Amino acid sequence: MAYTGTGTEADPYVVTTLTDILALEGDDIHIKIGADIDASQEEAFKEPRTSAIRLRGHIYADEMRTIANVIVETGYMIDISGGGSRYPVHVENIFFKNWIHRKTGSAATIVLSYGSCNNCCFSLEMLDSAYGYKLLAKSGTYGSDPNVTNCAFYVKFTSGTVRRHTSTNYSMLENIVAKNCTFQFEKLFVGSSAITFNASTAPLTNCTFVGDMSVDVGETTSLQLFKGTTTKVIFALAVTIAEESTGESLDISFISSDSSYPVTYVMVDSDILGENVTVTLSSSTNYSLTTEQMKSEQYLTDIGFLP
Repeated sequence: MAYTGTGTEADPYVVTTLTDILALEGDDIHIKIGADIDASQEEAFKEPRTSAIRLRGHIYADEMRTIANVIVETGYMIDISGGGSRYPVHVENIFFKNWIHRKTGSAATIVLSYGSCNNCCFSLEMLDSAYGYKLLAKSGTYGSDPNVTNCAFYVKFTSGTVRRHTSTNYSMLENIVAKNCTFQFEKLFVGSSAITFNASTAPLTNCTFVGDMSVDVGETTSLQLFKGTTTKVIFALAVTIAEESTGESLDISFISSDSSYPVTYVMVDSDILGENVTVTLSSSTNYSLTTEQMKSEQYLTDIGFLP
């Protein structure tokens, strides 16, 4: 190992390989990434990894640093789990670039428990033919819902021929507090009775969803996307009905399942919705807009979405 430092807040370990990060991980230690990392050049990551990448302690960079080219073939890809409320994990200023997750179980790709992410980027491909598209979730029922703040996620979904994503147990975000985040999805394929982007009461605030999504419309023709408190969200996914779908119409619902956890100020780009896809809004503070209206700062200010 070629790191420096002692792991304290005043004198953090300074590392330049993913191998060193994993070797040094532990409760309440401080690890600073000193240079961009290409993990594919390290012996331990030349082949797909069959166990999750577990991050512990405080792992950060003074400016955005890259950890690139990791393939994980297991139930979940990244485990950001601390040692209870006394030893939380904090990850900041890291770009997880070109990661591939070959799912072998129904856990989330990124699992958090007593952990948080701030100002991080994730560029990944999720390969899955049976286990769902869950991206972020808290591990277990312990502790408060973890925070993901000022982060960006690009996820390309690649799947086989198995008809999938029909269980209501699957959700994109589960028990996650997300604020000021952008989610871009490519080729997201979902079942008609399954999709929510936040299946808990944890708040989703100032977030944007872009990209494309096809829906397998089967027995259910209504899709409720947000459960839990949701406010100031832009929904600009191009939603279409999947070619293999047995149904012919879809209604996207922005109605809270519980009035205690409202869905407010959701802006839906209706111009990019596919044929026979409609929208049901829950209140006068939710809007179905044209693309031009969503691009207009003045219009969004007039309706109260922008301050």
